[in-house]
Amino acid sequence: RLLAGYRHILVDEYQDIDADQYELVSAIAGRTLADPDTKLSILAVGDDDQNIYSFRGANIEFIRQFEKDYRARNHFLVENYRSTRHIIDAANALIAHNHDRMKTNRPIEPNKSRLDDAEGGRWQALDSVTKGRVQILQVGNAHEQAAALLFELQRMKRLSPNLEWRNCAVLGRTRDELMPIRAALDYCGIPVNWGLDRSNLPSLHQIREVAQWLDFLKVHIHDLNRAGEFLGEIDRMEHTVGGGANPWWRLVREIAAEWWQESSNAETPVSAAIDFFYESLEQRRREPAFGDGVFLSTIHSAKGMEFDHVFISGGGWQHPVGDRNREDERRLCYVAMTRARQTLAMFERTDDPDPYTGLLTDDYSVRRGPGLVDDLPQEITDLRYETLALDDVFLGFPGKQPDNHPIHKCLGELIPGSQLYPIVTPKGHVELLNSTGTAVAGLSVKARESWMGRIDKIRRISVVAMVVRHLENVDPEYTANYRCKKWEVPVVEIVWR
Repeated sequence: RLLAGYRHILVDEYQDIDADQYELVSAIAGRTLADPDTKLSILAVGDDDQNIYSFRGANIEFIRQFEKDYRARNHFLVENYRSTRHIIDAANALIAHNHDRMKTNRPIEPNKSRLDDAEGGRWQALDSVTKGRVQILQVGNAHEQAAALLFELQRMKRLSPNLEWRNCAVLGRTRDELMPIRAALDYCGIPVNWGLDRSNLPSLHQIREVAQWLDFLKVHIHDLNRAGEFLGEIDRMEHTVGGGANPWWRLVREIAAEWWQESSNAETPVSAAIDFFYESLEQRRREPAFGDGVFLSTIHSAKGMEFDHVFISGGGWQHPVGDRNREDERRLCYVAMTRARQTLAMFERTDDPDPYTGLLTDDYSVRRGPGLVDDLPQEITDLRYETLALDDVFLGFPGKQPDNHPIHKCLGELIPGSQLYPIVTPKGHVELLNSTGTAVAGLSVKARESWMGRIDKIRRISVVAMVVRHLENVDPEYTANYRCKKWEVPVVEIVWR
């Protein structure tokens, strides 16, 4: 019934499917059915060189088996429309060390219309130091790496004043490797787009600004409207509630702009727009980020994305035993390299060397010791960043106060970036105060046990988002303890050392 009327299936990222997904695709396609008229035509797109999810059961054998399973024809898509020749050559040189590949003897090439372009793109003429080549930046440790990254970003900004921070990305093997870099960027006032741990975030439709917008749409659910009119309404609502550059209103605006394109700004039912918003929010939650600046992310989370300028941090790389495991890890580095459009820099740390930068030795790369930012204090790069999960916060803290209690007004005034301050109460609870000294949140028992011994190490607590809670979210056996039907709870990020 679900497939009635459908004749064709496209499966993207086929190299990433696991056994259960393989069986699901097979069932949908009717692979084992005897009657050919009941089978659907199927097209799979995948790149075995980008299989980086073997840890969760993804297996490239399924893409190898596709031709046999469906009597399919193979087409090799080897044109790269994204990266410069130097970046492509460096990535090819790295992945060529993998032997278990389907594109052996089929190296990636720039698309035909770019074959006459400079090998290093526009930065070949713009940057006399690198001439558009892939940089191998040699540093001693994580602190030097953060300082060198700052120096390089500032150098590139001088060379290209129109360079926008949001077109730059720093990708790390692990989140830990990115924290000194995040701290260094904060210290120098360079904005960051920090990939958030989605396990610590609620559903995005519960965030205050998103919920306000969805509530507006639901009031008008039976109307007809054009997407272009939404943008004006979003501006009005954001201006009404205040808060300056709010990343959650920006998210709402981005999805509205996507709906404009999807609907061609035709007059459509608001109910269709609501469906589109919910679907988009679920997609965004899989790759959440916070802020509008240099994008910091693990390589796994950045797959499928692209940026003008990419830095790959050193450190944290595994040194697995066995050819297959080494090839898995090398594919991860390949994915990171191929996110870059114009420039690519890879860090090589003396204290935590990786097995990959040493494989890049041709004319497409340049190895050098970069200049450093001398005044970057060591204590800055020792800072750690941690976003508290919802179960780290006492969710009912405001809900036990009546609607006219001052806490609700104080919560309504909090916006992303607002600062909170921890205290330990005489009863041994940990509460978070706003700038006027009002307690607006409390830590859960679990979080209290974790943070009680680290309160003096906390350097800053910032609001990431305000989450809307309703009485119906509460277990029925506890609802008698609540005195209001709706309240807000802050999601916070703690910076500590």
